[in-house]
Amino acid sequence: MDETARLDAVRALGLLDAPRSERYERIARMARRLFGVPIAAVNLVDDERQFTLAGYGLPSRNTPAPDAFCAHTIRREETMVVTDTSSDDRFRNNPLVLGEPHIRFYAGVPVHDGGGHPVGALCIIDDQPRELSEQERLMLRELAAWVDRELATEKSMLDARDVQQGLFPGPLAVPAGYRLAGRCEPAADVGGDFFDWALGDAGDLHLAVGDVMGKGLGAALLAAEVRSVVSAAAGVHDLEAAFSQAAHAVQADLEATSSFVTMLMVRVTPATGEVRFLDAGHGLGVVFGASGPGRPLRTEDPPVGLWPERSRDAGSEAIGPGESLLIVSDGVLEGFPAEDEDDPLGPLVRACREHRDPADAVEALVESAAAAGHRRDDATVVLLSREA
Repeated sequence: MDETARLDAVRALGLLDAPRSERYERIARMARRLFGVPIAAVNLVDDERQFTLAGYGLPSRNTPAPDAFCAHTIRREETMVVTDTSSDDRFRNNPLVLGEPHIRFYAGVPVHDGGGHPVGALCIIDDQPRELSEQERLMLRELAAWVDRELATEKSMLDARDVQQGLFPGPLAVPAGYRLAGRCEPAADVGGDFFDWALGDAGDLHLAVGDVMGKGLGAALLAAEVRSVVSAAAGVHDLEAAFSQAAHAVQADLEATSSFVTMLMVRVTPATGEVRFLDAGHGLGVVFGASGPGRPLRTEDPPVGLWPERSRDAGSEAIGPGESLLIVSDGVLEGFPAEDEDDPLGPLVRACREHRDPADAVEALVESAAAAGHRRDDATVVLLSREA
């Protein structure tokens, strides 16, 4: 067994020190009931400790690796059964045998991540010696296979998150006198928010932020599609034509999934600061300066996917020297309750003014939203600043 690869696999799951999850708790609960034991657990094992991801009866969620029974189990392919620890030279002097929880019987099956690496074990423990029949061994292996499937799903979602994050645009060499920053933080592993930016052939700056109805993998798949067509439309100079092209390309899929997308699409002419925009039910864009109220970007149009036959007209604004353009998704509002329902972005504008660097402002907004909302909704921020 490649121990380095195994440890990398354990840490890549991101579950060490994770809060308890019903996905794994129910498996440990079922094992405890099926076998009539006081202790059942799903444990992860790294080089220094055993972490109890889910379980009942163990005195601590962390056990030093040298004392952990499951650290022996992961070295085996088959079920490890210790019928009486007091007569087993490996364990008779173990602190968990001599002290709490006074282990006398142990049975464990290795569990694996989606790549097949043994990352821990499902185990049952009793304070009395006992035997384990072949039927019971089979039951324990089947429960361990259930853990394997959950861990494989965990790894798949993490891989999906990496793919989605890789689809967001990288740094953009914006025209002199401007600074641009953006970030999307999904509520779960993947989410339905997206953002896009690009420079057009005529030198105009294309920005877009969208939010697909829903969360999770389904919303993420739609978000990836919409962002792709929005990015392709960035090459169309006329804003209305670009929006129409993108909306038409995704209309059939949105209808098929009974979904819709709120979106704000913006074109900025850097030389003059002129801003043209189309707001499809998004309502979360604003231009603001060093003081005073912001100027919202709204055209009162419906989301993409609803009433596709309706024509849309672009609005206009301008970013003057020393001003900024902020676009967010509604998940960001979690951290900044509106004091005035007619100015929901006022608290975000004031928060941005506390930071000279747009990248710092973006990070502060996203982190505040995540902390306040406990990641109930995706949070996306794009901030374009023009130097004074």
